[in-house]
Amino acid sequence: MKSRLFILTFLGLAWIFQSAVFPVDKELDELKERANQTRTTLKFDEKVVQDSARNRDYTQKTFDIDTESARFRLQYKSFLGEAAADNPKELNDGSSGYGLVEPSKCWYWQGAINASLRSSKELSIATTEGQARILQQSGPRAAYDLVFDLGGPRIVIRTAALAGRSELFFSVHGDPDMPLKVWWRGYPCGYDEPRDRCVHVEGAEIRADSAKTDHTVPLELEKAPWLLLTDHRMNSSGNQAHQLGLVFKKAGIEKAQVVHRSNYAIEPEFLAESGQTELRFMICDFEVMSIKAATDALAALARQADELMDNAFKGLPQP
Repeated sequence: MKSRLFILTFLGLAWIFQSAVFPVDKELDELKERANQTRTTLKFDEKVVQDSARNRDYTQKTFDIDTESARFRLQYKSFLGEAAADNPKELNDGSSGYGLVEPSKCWYWQGAINASLRSSKELSIATTEGQARILQQSGPRAAYDLVFDLGGPRIVIRTAALAGRSELFFSVHGDPDMPLKVWWRGYPCGYDEPRDRCVHVEGAEIRADSAKTDHTVPLELEKAPWLLLTDHRMNSSGNQAHQLGLVFKKAGIEKAQVVHRSNYAIEPEFLAESGQTELRFMICDFEVMSIKAATDALAALARQADELMDNAFKGLPQP
């Protein structure tokens, strides 16, 4: 009994001695744990580009995002101040100036997303110089805003990415007294010819009607909230990258449609319900895969879209 008591006493003293001489470094352990976690990083750069051809300067904002599962480069460009009214016709090929450069330019690099408010006239972000507002640069999420002052009302396009994910998340905020419209522009699988553009939705296909005319088809909102922008000719063998996926949150959408622009650009459009101030989206740029594999991936993604979107935007400041 005495020997057992001696051993226990000895072990207790030894533990006290070790704790005193070699204290547990909780901060170091926490640093190691954080280092092992997947993180997203955002790098932001802004510069003024001297455009001698147009005899005026413009700003170019670049957002580099790394989620450890995917890398993105988004760019926004605009003439300065009042000259921004000439953005669509002179600088951005009729688009908003905010688009993707990497992993490809297929979500149109001169304007993948556009938005407007309508009162007596349409107020579009394409003709207004947007200002960047960085919200979070590293951690489980990266996020930033582009803020467009439309002379009273404003539109905010919030972009976010989650660590370990290969999608980008967008939340578009408008004005409660003015109908909000959001539309996208994609060139799935690239810009080459010949082409056979098609949008796949749940249980159906929306194909371009003609190589020479625009073609508009309403979306049935009771179907699953995803679209695959693809090309049946370019990806006939399933060996073409850059099919484009779009998932949208149904809540707040009054109507939506797909516009085929002469068998070239594809523009999904969404109109918010009266009083609705926010519309949410996720986009993908797929690696090489078949059309079926891409539609299956989107169908699975749509089932968890609301949760993912909530994770992307919760806790951020009000726009």
